[in-house]
Amino acid sequence: MTIHINGTVRHREFTLTLDETFPSGTTWAILGANGAGKSTLLRAIAGLQPLTTGSLSIDGALVDHADGFITAQRRRVGLVFQDYALFPHLSVADNVSFGFQTPRGGNLSKGRARREAAHLLEQFALAELAERKPGQLSGGQSQRVALARALAPRPQVLLLDEPLAALDVVARAQVREDLALRLAEFTGITMIVTHDPADARLATHVAILDQGLVTQSGTVWQVCQQPIGPYARALADAFG
Repeated sequence: MTIHINGTVRHREFTLTLDETFPSGTTWAILGANGAGKSTLLRAIAGLQPLTTGSLSIDGALVDHADGFITAQRRRVGLVFQDYALFPHLSVADNVSFGFQTPRGGNLSKGRARREAAHLLEQFALAELAERKPGQLSGGQSQRVALARALAPRPQVLLLDEPLAALDVVARAQVREDLALRLAEFTGITMIVTHDPADARLATHVAILDQGLVTQSGTVWQVCQQPIGPYARALADAFG
């Protein structure tokens, strides 16, 4: 299973230009400055931002091209936003069970969705928080709930948009360790947008964006061996 994207995404004066392939079983750190196009890349893959030109395929199926567009609700893609975007009026259990009641999650009945959610909450050590509301959670707990909800529909692709940015330094280190364990169990493609080269320790591969272009991509080792630009050099320094 691979993602292949060859095209452009235009938003006002900004254009993101891509010709990249992301293979199955890889975890990508997407690095770059503000406005480089990192979140735009994730939104295009998720189906939240249509391509302006070109095509996008997931697992060999075209999901965005000149003759058709598959909506976000019907793509097997999980997305965790920087602010986690949990439903504030729903409990933890209901936030996670929501993922099973979508077209991607099989449109399960409420009762069965709750049972599936309970199993997932056990896996994420969240069972004791099942009836709490998001406002009663710590940043690290909210991140785990958001990740569980994203994984509920059993996606092919997992997209994390700066998942650690809202945490303080101590919590970030702890959650990074927990996230590494969760990602090790995920067999699809993961992309993590970040400004912090230290987060690339979660990744097997790196893509560095600058002003709407991918300036360097490859395995972490490849990029560290021949770094191009400040983000690649910071990555090389982070890995010693």
